[in-house]
Amino acid sequence: MNAIQSLNRRKWILSIGIVVFLLLGISGCSKEKPSLKGRWEMFVGKDPSLMGQEYGVDNLTYCMELDFSERTFDTEMEELPSGKKSYGFMDFSTMSRIYRYYIDSVSYIGNNKYRLVSLGTYDLQLYVDTLTYNPQTKEITYGKSDVFKYVSGLRPFVGEWEKVDNEGASEYVKLSLYQEIKAPEEYPLNGQPCYGYIIYDSEVDISYRMITSVIYSNALGATVTAVFPDYPEDKPMQVHFSYNWKDGALIMNGETPLPNKNGVPVLEELSANNSSLFAKVGMWIFVLAVILVVSLILLNVLDVEGAIRFWLPAIELLAMSVLIVFLVCNIFCTEGKLDLGDPSLMNVLKLYGAVILVTGSFLFGLFSLLLWLYEGFGYFSKTPTVIAAVIAVILLAIHMFTGNMLFGILAERFIPSLMYQDGLFGFIMALLAVAVGLLFIAQMIILAISLKGIYRIAMLLLYPVFFAAGIVLLLSSVAVVIVIMIVCAIIAFVLAPRNSSGSSGNTLFESPDNNNNSQEEDCDAVIEGAGFWGGDVKAKDISLLKDKSLLKGENGKEYRRNDDGKYEEQN
Repeated sequence: MNAIQSLNRRKWILSIGIVVFLLLGISGCSKEKPSLKGRWEMFVGKDPSLMGQEYGVDNLTYCMELDFSERTFDTEMEELPSGKKSYGFMDFSTMSRIYRYYIDSVSYIGNNKYRLVSLGTYDLQLYVDTLTYNPQTKEITYGKSDVFKYVSGLRPFVGEWEKVDNEGASEYVKLSLYQEIKAPEEYPLNGQPCYGYIIYDSEVDISYRMITSVIYSNALGATVTAVFPDYPEDKPMQVHFSYNWKDGALIMNGETPLPNKNGVPVLEELSANNSSLFAKVGMWIFVLAVILVVSLILLNVLDVEGAIRFWLPAIELLAMSVLIVFLVCNIFCTEGKLDLGDPSLMNVLKLYGAVILVTGSFLFGLFSLLLWLYEGFGYFSKTPTVIAAVIAVILLAIHMFTGNMLFGILAERFIPSLMYQDGLFGFIMALLAVAVGLLFIAQMIILAISLKGIYRIAMLLLYPVFFAAGIVLLLSSVAVVIVIMIVCAIIAFVLAPRNSSGSSGNTLFESPDNNNNSQEEDCDAVIEGAGFWGGDVKAKDISLLKDKSLLKGENGKEYRRNDDGKYEEQN
């Protein structure tokens, strides 16, 4: 009885602490990060380049193709600084030169503003830009004054194009670059699956080309692989398509445009303010955690007795567990490509805090559930679960300190590792993973023996879900704690005082010259005339490549180097 009373006191202390933290953190987890997705255009009109003026181009249009939720766009380059794919591109090309910028990173900075780091294809330089989104008009303001209109995320390379010359020869193209279709049954296409086909019909003969693969595609162009179906021994060829957004015409390999038989491109429904799966599911998990803690406290305050003290937290824990397991399964199904939200420091801290708070709420609910079972059926051991959790934490620590490779190795090489085919390390890790499973089975046997009636059936059905969700939350919380400890250690090392000179009782004073030298060494550049009264401003290099292309002054403003080598103030 004394043990149960002690557990009750601890439960009350824990509940009060968790409620306080939940109330403090709920505001930080209630906001969803807006995510832009779709296509935006700005009509420029006359081409300012020399070639554009020579040819009289008056329909120039700049465009953006964006998907800030994940990296979905292939690039023409081998790899961006942060990955192979991009979050979209901005195209400001003219007749003289292609100005295309692939977005390498996105940061939401509040008030519907985004900070972008993009790589230019023509000079391979990194650029930092600011986009402002207007939710009412769905317009994007680039820089200070360039306004781009939302055009509903059009997918151009679907449909039919055909051109007939004066001599009766025709050129027909059918494309479906986003989904395979079945070619006509006639020879030589023979109903084969493809992404489209090309037919040249002249007085001499009819030539067929079938598109077998899509190398890359975006809103402006696409490169595909095509074969001659009646000559399979010939090597595949590459065909490049360009799309004219003004009239829907298709340009193949830079030749004469083919008119669009469909009139308009195929529409794709895209949201301009789409929240991530993680934000939606994570928010529901957090809400359920709050409801769980509040309901348990109310049960204690109102001194409610009976089966409701079991079934209410059991149902709430089940709902939380199902959502947690669903989220983890989704992460595995998408190979970890789940949008975790804005990577800014504040949002990362909110995410870490929410993980710890949800874990505490979950354990508090499970603890209360087990305590009620203790009172009804007597104390039963939960040692197997505790040992399994400890082993899981050890595996997580090894996983993190081995470069996040352990879990992947175990998933792909579990049986060979267990058969001692991958060395001693792999064998031990596989044994630890097996131990977690055996301990879970042992815990289930203990529950089956200790409990009776409907509660035995309920716990045998519910505990596997609780166990899986609890392990996930515990691993997440431990990972957060490890990361925080590492960051704190780094900060402490950086801020730690360096070598102290002189004995106690003596004070050393630096000369003014030494102070000036140290101040000069603290800055990477001096921007002349950038001060409020025309004075100079000292600045630090904050560019990713450390090439002084982007500086941050001591006045808090950012300056970017233009083509003339001069620095211009940014927004």
